[in-house]
Amino acid sequence: MRPLLPGEPLRVGRYEIEATLGAGGMGTVYLGRSPGGRPAAVKVISPDYLEHPEAVARFRREVATVGTVRSAYTAALIDYELNAAPFWMATEYIPGPTLSSAVKADGPMLPSRCAEVMAAIAEGLADIHRHGICHRDLKPQNVILSATGPQLIDFGLARSAGASGFTLTGVSMGTPGYIAPEMVDGDDLTPATDVFALGATMAYAATGRRPYGHGSFQAIYLRLMREQIDVDGVDPALAAVIRACVANHPADRPSPDDIIDMCRHLRSTDGTTPTRLLSHLPVRPAGLPGAHLPGAKVASSRPAAGVARAPGESSRFAGAARPSGLTGAARATTTGSDPRFAGAARPVTRPPGQQPAHPGRLDAWRARSGQPLIILGLVAAGLLVLVCGGASVLQLFS
Repeated sequence: MRPLLPGEPLRVGRYEIEATLGAGGMGTVYLGRSPGGRPAAVKVISPDYLEHPEAVARFRREVATVGTVRSAYTAALIDYELNAAPFWMATEYIPGPTLSSAVKADGPMLPSRCAEVMAAIAEGLADIHRHGICHRDLKPQNVILSATGPQLIDFGLARSAGASGFTLTGVSMGTPGYIAPEMVDGDDLTPATDVFALGATMAYAATGRRPYGHGSFQAIYLRLMREQIDVDGVDPALAAVIRACVANHPADRPSPDDIIDMCRHLRSTDGTTPTRLLSHLPVRPAGLPGAHLPGAKVASSRPAAGVARAPGESSRFAGAARPSGLTGAARATTTGSDPRFAGAARPVTRPPGQQPAHPGRLDAWRARSGQPLIILGLVAAGLLVLVCGGASVLQLFS
């Protein structure tokens, strides 16, 4: 983000422009604010491209794509103007650094952090692929590390899988080092193209270096086809996942769902399990492949210490909090009962006069006050006997 420069707009549509978030490709993205104060990322097409029908068509396609995709890993479309220049669109503003700027500022990411980010981006790709869209320009500059997880931005090159594309004169079809080889040799766009870009992006995150070095587009492309991606010094398990993603043949690359599973099994050099760090990722409950419960944790199948589990009780509720003051009989679930209600309080039957193992307030009061009342009664009876006896003696001597 930088302050506005002389000549940059102070207002776009109904949005007051406060700063510049970034520029590149065919336009500039500004930080705008609606009349009600809501922040938004406002992308405005550059005046130089307004005379190019294909540039306008590409911008329209980006607006349509962003409006189609509904994902937790993409910014939602809020507003747009495509009928009169300047053409623009507004999306949700997602605060946070890009992956590129974060690595430049803090250095390469730890293996566990790379696994976390890689799994999240893979899930974002799976979401947009289910909409029939390929991002086509995934790179460190197009990933925002927000507080709720990585977000994919800039769908300027996105289009449907299998659709024929075009290259606008003066506009790159992608970023060298992140473009899959099939997109250079031909135009065979598939979801595997985004998987290649994900592998290259994570190589940068893990090393802080460009995945295939510097140089011209031709030089980088030759390295891409003839040499291995640069993962020197990267944790071997993480490096293996990255290499699988950038396989030359699309059919040899893992799917986004495969990448998520691979990341969950990674172990970093310090023994940390990335799964524990994936707090913002949905976890698949045991026995429900592919089902996602945001923020859920899979309970251990081992009973908690000191908690008796009745036959048939579901392990999903192991260790769940139960009301205090219940006997073991009330806690236990009888064989064949519904496991959803394991641990729920039930009436307890006991012989008359028998106190519960853990009496409640009323029972406790009765237990404490019962014996003193009996003693007071005995004392009162004794005094009555003495009084009556004394009266009888006085009558004998009168």
